[in-house]
This record gives sequence, structure tokens and C-alpha cells, in this order.
Amino acid sequence: MGIFDKLFGKKRENIGYFCAKCGVKWNTETMEMLYGGAGLVAGMITPGSNQYAGRCPKCEKLYCARCASSKGITLQCPDCNVDLKAALHG
Repeated sequence: MGIFDKLFGKKRENIGYFCAKCGVKWNTETMEMLYGGAGLVAGMITPGSNQYAGRCPKCEKLYCARCASSKGITLQCPDCNVDLKAALHG
């Protein structure tokens, strides 16, 4: 039982994160720790992999490195052509 469970008396839903294009699923706990926690950490992304690449600030969709458009050193939303943000929320 985690701190959330102790505070609110219920188990947090395991929603999960998926690539909007290919549907690859990422581990929820790892994603929250790396990209959504207080100590925001952007991991090194291997181009062409199915690692999480970011969230589009315009359409709010998540993409893996394989499905995101590559523009120089940045990864962009394949639909909106906007730079992806590493953070899951906000």
C-alpha cells in the first residue's frame, strides 16, 4: 500500500500510457517517476525505438520515438508539427 492509498483509502487506477500512432504501452509507474514526478527527468531517447518521446502540447497525444517526426534534434507531433514535451502532465 502506497502513500496515496494511505491518504485516500483506495488504490490508484492503473491507467497506462500508449503511443497514439502505434499503440505501444509504457509502464505506468516508470513513466510517472521519469516524466511526471516532482523531479522531472527527461531520459535519453533512442531514435527509432518504441521509447516514450513526448506529449504534443497542442493535441495532447503521446508518441514513441519511432512514430514522432524528427526535426533536427527535436521530436515533433506527426499531426501538428509541434515540438513534443517530455512531461506527461502540464
